[in-house]
Amino acid sequence: APDTGLHLVIVGRWPNTTGHLPGNIILLDRELIDVHDTPDVLAGHAIAEFARAQQVSALSDLMRDVGTFHALRFLATGQISDTALQRHTDQMISRPRTNISSAALVAAFETARIPARPYANNSEESDQVKERLLSRDPYVAGIAPTILSDNDWVTLQSICEST
Repeated sequence: APDTGLHLVIVGRWPNTTGHLPGNIILLDRELIDVHDTPDVLAGHAIAEFARAQQVSALSDLMRDVGTFHALRFLATGQISDTALQRHTDQMISRPRTNISSAALVAAFETARIPARPYANNSEESDQVKERLLSRDPYVAGIAPTILSDNDWVTLQSICEST
């Protein structure tokens, strides 16, 4: 797979399951690791959020949320205050999530070569989007690629449990 420069960050108690920040940072709720037996659902949520990030600029959201003064300060100095970041976080949590078109979501799963079924069965997408994902999942009848070995998945779960 091509290097996208994507960074996955596991966050405890993230109310929206996923989110994204400037710099290709995808936030994933720790519950996606704690609750599921395989990494397929976690990978699906990461892919869906990456597709969402392609439609919504995290930097534009940040600049809008922090206000003119903090946005100008950030652009001039590269620094942003903790207060401004907290305001942005509060807005991210309360803002309605951007819907992803089913075509963009299907394309994201096809590009990543990850099975869509686990995500479709464990997401809050509309029934129409879920149906499209399920009908276009190339791995329904075949063997899906391994996302993480069982040992690596258990190791990741153990790391998350210890933090």
